[in-house]
Amino acid sequence: MTHPDQSARRLAVVGPYPPYRGGIAQFTAALHSALEAEGHTVTGISFSRQYPGWLFPGRSQEVPTGAEAAAPDARRLLDSLRPWTGIRAARAAASSGATELIFMVWMPFFAPLYLLAARAARNRGMTTTAIVHNALPHEKQPLARPLMRALLRRMDRIITLTQSEAARCGRLAGRDADSITVSPHPVYDHFGAAMEPAAARRILSWPPEGACGLLFFGLIRRYKGLDLLLRALGALYRRSPGAPDFSLMIAGEFYEKERMYRDLVVREGLSDKVEICAQYIPDGEVAALFSAADLVVQPYRKATQSGVVQTAFHFGCPVVVSDAGGLADMVRDGEDGMVVRWRGESERGESECGEEDETVFVGALSYALEKALEPETLDRLTRGAVAARGRATWPGFARLFAQSGISMNPSRSQPCNMTR
Repeated sequence: MTHPDQSARRLAVVGPYPPYRGGIAQFTAALHSALEAEGHTVTGISFSRQYPGWLFPGRSQEVPTGAEAAAPDARRLLDSLRPWTGIRAARAAASSGATELIFMVWMPFFAPLYLLAARAARNRGMTTTAIVHNALPHEKQPLARPLMRALLRRMDRIITLTQSEAARCGRLAGRDADSITVSPHPVYDHFGAAMEPAAARRILSWPPEGACGLLFFGLIRRYKGLDLLLRALGALYRRSPGAPDFSLMIAGEFYEKERMYRDLVVREGLSDKVEICAQYIPDGEVAALFSAADLVVQPYRKATQSGVVQTAFHFGCPVVVSDAGGLADMVRDGEDGMVVRWRGESERGESECGEEDETVFVGALSYALEKALEPETLDRLTRGAVAARGRATWPGFARLFAQSGISMNPSRSQPCNMTR
């Protein structure tokens, strides 16, 4: 719906669009659609090549043919191995009449490409905004800090999805964190409506009758802590076998050795308690998984924020999360989910936890899951998750881009010194 009190603008959104898969592409497409719904004219600029094959650990970078969801049109102009294609993107944005270039920022790898695009945009009178999903990668990468520092210091505006990421961006960009806009990750609604739980369970044949369904959803990487969840469930099962009864669904493609996790399932005595769907989950299958689940669990070692939490809330499913990064910002502890603390800290920064920390966390997670699965607690959390649907919306996020008088950042004209 167009809001008459807003001036319609011409904007360009730069980032991966479907058929590229994953949360960033979904966010980009959802933002594009929300901006158009607010009355703006939007030009989408995507990648012809996102990652080179040697950098991408998965099976495919694109959604399988026939499983694509409807998505806005985008011009595939960017090649990550040819940074000068950023100039071509800025030229295309300018020719469309765009006055602002909005970058999806989630990996320092794309900084050279984005820097050239931002410089070309400035030369054509456009302002630039970075929507920062992850300022720094979860795994160590060479040159990550200087690359991201150079990029953020040349943006006119920075938007993050959590307070903790705003603080990190402020340090990198040399800005006061108060100058960075924080707006929560909107609740995803493009997966369709929630299904009746009984119908979803019949479709999936999961969880077994009488068992509470736990869902671990998304690409499997070490920082997401699936091994910690399996250890916690093993401890819970040994401590209280059958009370509560549970079944864990692991749904996502493995970016690590799958055998390592399957062996851990056996060692923890969970062979009849765990189902594994080791593949990328198409959009059309998401509703059944979340509708059948009683709890979504995210025991991350590191995080900034997560679209999985907001997907869970869309389907009225409560969550159990660690307080890594900004995950705790997204959950009202005891109302729509439960937050399990790492070492009692609200923000762990970027340090890697040791074995003792992980052992303590596993114990705390085990007891949190036991509490969350108690019928009275689960009922309360589920009601809270349903109420959370309206807390962060795409129209609200899109209104950040109403005519706002963003001024150019004068530091963008300075030479690029990535060692500063």
